[in-house]
Amino acid sequence: MLETILGVLTSSAGGGLLGTVGSLFKGKAEYKARKLELRHEQEMRKLDREELELEAKLRAEEIEARGNFDIQLAELEAEAAREVNDAELLATSYSADRSSYGGGWVDKIRGIMRPVITIYLLGISTYIAVYLTAILNGLGAFGDEEALALYGTIINAIVFLTTTAVTWWFGSRPINKR
Repeated sequence: MLETILGVLTSSAGGGLLGTVGSLFKGKAEYKARKLELRHEQEMRKLDREELELEAKLRAEEIEARGNFDIQLAELEAEAAREVNDAELLATSYSADRSSYGGGWVDKIRGIMRPVITIYLLGISTYIAVYLTAILNGLGAFGDEEALALYGTIINAIVFLTTTAVTWWFGSRPINKR
């Protein structure tokens, strides 16, 4: 019987059977290898897709950041251009103002008028106060009610002069629109 089994195994039918079994094992091994390769390919594609998504997200963030930077830069440049324009407008206004008065000695007289008028008004007010005090021999010449009324008038005059001076000196300056 051993001879029969060896005869069958060594015959062409045995070779075919052994080849078929070997092919089955090989096919099964190839199937497992292909399955592993396919799983590996799927994992790699998944990683590639995640990498592309991450790159796209980073690119979008970069574009957004660059856009924000460009916007901020444009705003700064616009602000600088406005400031240059304001300065040029102010310089043009000054030169036009100067040219309308003739320049030279006319501008000097115009520039000195405020201080001269202010000093004149302070001097005349002081002179009147000293002259009246000398004529009336001080506040002792008045009764209590008259002294109180005079005191109120002096306070009102000081407030009026202060308000006038402040609004005149500072109110005539150009308005800063910021």
